[in-house]
Amino acid sequence: MILTMSVLEHDVLVVNGFTQEGPSKRSRNVSQAATSIGVGSHPPEQASRTALHTEPALHSKDGSSTCGMDKSGYSSGCKIAGCTCSVFQHCYPKFEQEEGKDQNVGVCGLAMWLMSFLSAVLFGAVARCPEVTRSCLQYEDKTRELARESSTIRARAVCRDPSTFWE
Repeated sequence: MILTMSVLEHDVLVVNGFTQEGPSKRSRNVSQAATSIGVGSHPPEQASRTALHTEPALHSKDGSSTCGMDKSGYSSGCKIAGCTCSVFQHCYPKFEQEEGKDQNVGVCGLAMWLMSFLSAVLFGAVARCPEVTRSCLQYEDKTRELARESSTIRARAVCRDPSTFWE
């Protein structure tokens, strides 16, 4: 059986510094690389291990700067770069390895209060939907019932003999 390595597996091994030393070492290298990277995360690039690569911070009207985007598309650097997250965001820990040690660079994400508020609004909307639907259906049914009763009353009034009206 010929063992071939996919391009993705090769890139993961190269990025994480593992080398392939023959077919027998392949499975061990792949498993080491897989355990060194979080599930579902992208492998860090070689350049990002030595320095924080972000776009320049954007300066707001009040003089503070907001964090720039890193290569993965996140707004990072809020713990070390002197930038601040926006009003609806919070600076969460994000560790990057620099010079052999982990450093907390921080990443901006939705604030907990905003996530709680959005969850409450969504829950309220879902809870109120059946109530509003029920009220609308009851209103429609009551309107039909009143229309039916009024037509019955008119029919009785028209069918009566006018000479017996005062009796």
